Parts: sequence; structure tokens; C-alpha cells
Amino acid sequence: MKRFFGVTIGLLFALTLLLPGENLHAQNVQSFYFSSFTAEYRLSLDDDGRSRMLITETLVAEFPEFNQNKGLVRNLPITLNGRPLSFELEELTRNGEPEPLYDKSTSGGMVTISTGTDDYVLGTQEYQFVYSLRDVTLDFGDYQELFWNVNGTEWRQRFDSVSATVILDNELQNAFTGELVCFEGPEGSRNECTIVDNNETGAVFASTRSLGPGENVSFALKFAPGTFAPYEEPAWSVMLRSVLSISAIAASLLATFGAVRIYRKHRDRLPGQIIPREYLPIKELPILKAAVIYGKQSAKTKAVTAQLLELAVQRKINLIEAKADRSFGRKKTTYEIEIKDLSSTTKEELAMLSKLMQRTPKPSMKHPLSKSDTKASIALQKYQEALKKQIVEEGYREKRPTTWPLFMLAIAGVMFAIIMVSYSSSIGFTYDFSDVRFWSLPVAIIASIITVALLSQPLKRPTEKGREVINHFKGLDEYIKLAEVERLRFHQSPEGARRQKINSENKEELVRLYERLLPYAVVLGHEKDWFRVIGQYYEEINQRPAWYVGSSSFSASRFTSAMNSISTTATSSTSSGFSGGGGSGGGGGGGGGGGR
Repeated sequence: MKRFFGVTIGLLFALTLLLPGENLHAQNVQSFYFSSFTAEYRLSLDDDGRSRMLITETLVAEFPEFNQNKGLVRNLPITLNGRPLSFELEELTRNGEPEPLYDKSTSGGMVTISTGTDDYVLGTQEYQFVYSLRDVTLDFGDYQELFWNVNGTEWRQRFDSVSATVILDNELQNAFTGELVCFEGPEGSRNECTIVDNNETGAVFASTRSLGPGENVSFALKFAPGTFAPYEEPAWSVMLRSVLSISAIAASLLATFGAVRIYRKHRDRLPGQIIPREYLPIKELPILKAAVIYGKQSAKTKAVTAQLLELAVQRKINLIEAKADRSFGRKKTTYEIEIKDLSSTTKEELAMLSKLMQRTPKPSMKHPLSKSDTKASIALQKYQEALKKQIVEEGYREKRPTTWPLFMLAIAGVMFAIIMVSYSSSIGFTYDFSDVRFWSLPVAIIASIITVALLSQPLKRPTEKGREVINHFKGLDEYIKLAEVERLRFHQSPEGARRQKINSENKEELVRLYERLLPYAVVLGHEKDWFRVIGQYYEEINQRPAWYVGSSSFSASRFTSAMNSISTTATSSTSSGFSGGGGSGGGGGGGGGGGR
């Protein structure tokens, strides 16, 4: 067999060597570099007095001399501080000749331009992108500025040199203050680049060194206040903003209304109601079903574990500590259940065992408890969902009217649709709380989710019969949370004695009581403390649980550890500068790209 695998691998390697060279390299289209990146920025005013810039980028790509690349990809930001830049592609050339546009797409405030055809391009290739933008300047009150990224920080290639020339239109030359800055390096870098020239007609900038992947040149020019007319958002976009904010507020009110309505309809305790302490299990009701009636998600998550423990303490099954698995040098103890007596089990208990074991349970059968039993997990979750319908039919919870929840869900859906359409249609986006879209979309999404979640709750309002079960759980919770001394004192109190006479001096009698309450301690989240207490009592009376089979001598700590492991396993099986001083990469433009 080893010889066979060796020959097979050798043949595959030989076949790889015979493949054409282009296939060996064609996958890594980013394996090239740029010998230069030169940009020219012609800044002017349009007819409305707003800033307009014609940009010419010349990129000299050094592709390999084999079939790897078919063109360039240029990613350009087309928004600045949330407003659109009115991008227009004016010209695209390669080596001075018109270059085909392979693809152009817009997404997330970026335009992606792909050049070329399906033919490969080799060696040195000079690409030129000419495009225009509008509203490229920012207004800070006492001054205005052009803060721009040249090549951008999103390239995976190096640039041997990067330079930029800014040419100011005649009517802007007097407004230029002469103040400027230039940075190079990764995003946020404050390393200064070279200012080659600075005069009233513009400026020239250049990198001081070769720039690696993700490194960029940024520059900023300062202008007198009022030089450029402010950006004006179209009337239709303003209207969409209003629709968006109103919809967000309406969705929030809807969620609040739904929450209040659900609370009033589903609260389990009446105002002023006193819950007495309980220390006896609920009669004639399996813990699995009782936990579903109780309704808390934490209780339902642990309901299967509690049901296994209830079957165990009732001597219907045994919990067995299997042999320790020492694979991979670590000791890992596993557990299994053994069916003992099914003569007095309820239909719910039999159904739960059948779902867990994926077969009909019979005496002497054994079944391992596993965290990764997906089929059992799905079957048990479906069974618990079926129990929710059953408890309504048996009168533990009311049938909830469906008209108003469906109406509310329909309204929530319409509001969410309006919000999404308004948001996606509105122009630009700014990460500023003053922009309604900054907070309205997340508010609307959260509110809509809350509304749907609340109104989709399958659990119905408890009836008086159901309240008795819920109040019993609450009473048990109060009792189980007591300190041990307080529990013993409670047994002898008039309130405790009325339920069932318990001799608190008789440890064996206490053990039997605590065993019966063990499933409820699990459902209510107090299993760790309860395992420890009952384990200590077993140790004091020199007994071990008749329903638990361990592989070593009994001790309270070992019993507690084993019970915690069983609980975890069973639970897991059922749940699955001016502003230009910000540094490199902080302005408009830039972006990135790569090969194709």
C-alpha cells in the first residue's frame, strides 16, 4: 500500500512538471509591481461654484514575461464624508492607445474598473486613467481644504516611485493660502514626503522612497473660507432622509408597543402575588413537560438533563460512568444511560428516551451520552416544540389570538422595507451622529428584530392551571436558594410542616428529599450547589446513589464532578494637519486595485 501511494504521488508530480508554464503562474495575478505611479490633479470651479477635479493617473506596471495578467483593476472611492463625488470615467488608455473597459461596477461607495480583454499582457505596460470628480473639498468654517490620497492603501503591489502634481485653475490661485502638507507610508503615517514645488499655481509632491503594499502618499492644500460652494443634497435625497428617520422612529415605537403587549399578556406573576416556598416535586407531571410550562429558555435548555436525572432518582434508569478514554494522552470520562424499569413511565418520558436513543427503549438497553449526537439533538428540540402545543391543548397556557400579532408583523415588515429602500437610495453616508442615517438604520434594524422576536413568541399566556405550575417552580427556586441551615430550619417551621413532615435530623430522609429535587435544581440553574450538598450527605451516611454507577470508590467531590459532566454533556446534546494632518490615507481618493 505504501508503495502504491508513493508511485501515485510521483506520477502526479511528474504530470505537474509537464503542464504549460502559463498554468503554473496564472493563479497569482497580483505577483507584479509598479515602477511608477504619477497623478495630475486639475482643480477648478464648476458653474455652481463647487469644486471639480480632473484626475489623470499614469501607472507603469511591470508584469512578468509569461501569461499571468490580462489587465489592471483600479478601485476608487466615489464618496467623501458621506456625499457622492459624481464620478465620471473620461478616458482609459494603455501604452498611449485606447484600452477596452473589461468591467465596471459600483458597490459600497467604491467603483471598480477592470481593464483589458481575455488576452494576456506581458512586461512593461503603461496604463492611464482619466476621470473627473465633484465636491472634492471639505469646509471647516475658517478654511477649506483639498485632502487627497494619491495611490491609496489597498494595493498588494509595491510602487518604486509615487508623485502627484496639483494644478490650480486661475480663479483659485488667489484663494490658495500656500499652506500644504504631504505624508507617505501606511494608513495613519505621519512620515513626510517630498514637496518638490509649491507656488500660486499649485504644488508637486513625491515619495522619498519605494512604497510597499498598503503604503500611500497623501497631500492637503489649504484654501480661504468661501472658496468653494457647499455641497447641496438633492431634494429627493432629503425626502428619503425624512422617510428614513420617521420609519426608524415608527419601528422603535412598534417594538416598544409589542414589548409592552407581550409583557402584559405573558407575565407569569400577578401584581402583589406572594409565592410560598416549596420543597416537594410537582405531582404527576414529568420535569420535561413542567419545564416547558414554566417557559424560561434556560429551563427548557436543561430540561432533558433534568428529565434524565428524574428518571434516575425514580430508579427507571441508571447513569453509568463508562471507561475513561485516554486517547491523545488525555483522560476523558464518558457516560451512558441504562434502561431499568419502564413500567411506570409517562408517555412524555418514553417519547424523550426514544428521541434521545433514536430507537424504542427497552429494559437492559444502554445508550452513550454524546455532545455531538446531532440527530438526537434535532429530534429532542422538535419534541420540545411539540410539547408547547400539547400544554395549550391540556389547558396550561391559553390560545393566543393570531390577528393582532400578524397585523403587527406585517407593519414591521413594511416599515423595514421602507427603511432599507430609503437607506439604499439616499446619497452617500457620513459617520457622524448628525447624519440621521448613522443612527436610524441600526435603530430600525434592532427595533424590527425585537418586534418580530416578541410577536413571534410561540409561548402562550399561562392559565390558572399553568400558573400553579409556574408558582411551584418559583417556590422551589426560593427553597433551593436557601442556605442549608435555613432549609433545615424551614422543615420544622409551621409553613414547612404543613407540606410534608421532614425529620431534619435524619440524613437519609434528607437525601431522599434532595434526590427528588435534583431535577428541579438543574432546571432552575442551581445544580452545582445541589450536587455538592447531596454528595456530602451521601458521604456522611456512607452510601452512594443507587442510580449512579461509578468506576471508582465514592466521594462527594467525585460525585459532584461526575454530575456536572453529565449535566454538561446532556445539555450540549440538545442545543447546538488642519484636518489634512491626519496622516497618510486619511483623505479622499486613493483606494487600491491589483491585477486581473
